[in-house]
Amino acid sequence: MFKIIPILIFYLPSSLGNYLLFQYQNFLNKYQSIYFCQNDLDFKLMKHLNKRNGKYLEVGAFDGLVGSVSLRLEKNLNWSGVLIEPLIDKFNKLKNFRGKKNICINSACTNSDYPKKIQIFSLGRMSFINKKLKNFNIKKHSEVAKKLLLGVGKLETCPNSTLTNLLINKKVFNLDLAIIDVEGSENLLLEGLDFKKINIDFICIETYSFAIINKILKKNNYQLIDKLSAYDYLYRKK
Repeated sequence: MFKIIPILIFYLPSSLGNYLLFQYQNFLNKYQSIYFCQNDLDFKLMKHLNKRNGKYLEVGAFDGLVGSVSLRLEKNLNWSGVLIEPLIDKFNKLKNFRGKKNICINSACTNSDYPKKIQIFSLGRMSFINKKLKNFNIKKHSEVAKKLLLGVGKLETCPNSTLTNLLINKKVFNLDLAIIDVEGSENLLLEGLDFKKINIDFICIETYSFAIINKILKKNNYQLIDKLSAYDYLYRKK
């Protein structure tokens, strides 16, 4: 029953569906240990990171509840950290729901601090930046989002920065885990991350461009240790 309800919600208009899904998962968060993290990434990550009081970074954190990878780590193992989300309405929910224990930032993450503002195609958890992306089929991606009733891809302007500067500004230099889900712009995010200034032990990244991302991470002394789903990979610093 618990897994049927969110499926039914997807057939409602996007605004109503998003609201009901958030309320439903908030109920589960209070009374059960069930989360609907896509591909059970939270469970799979805990096999590698079953420690208490860790520090995470989640880029593409959405509202902090629906599909959250970091929430189980926070609740079950007392982790905390940095949560980044570019969509302002989702960021406001994120800050209200997770802001007491985490640093919440409203921004996109690319390879440059300029321009200071960029545009995002707003498609719920499938939102992506309005820029030509390598190995990313915008038309196909948008069609899938529309079938899931996540919206029609309206443009929204949001702040833009490199991940390095966002973390340094918050005096965050060491992390146990980075969770990256940015729908096609992960290579830009990694190009804007100075691995010499920011130490990250594990990186969980969703990508359709494995060869490109694997090359960047191997160059920065990371080793692939697990394939968590068709497009989610876990790396560990050597």
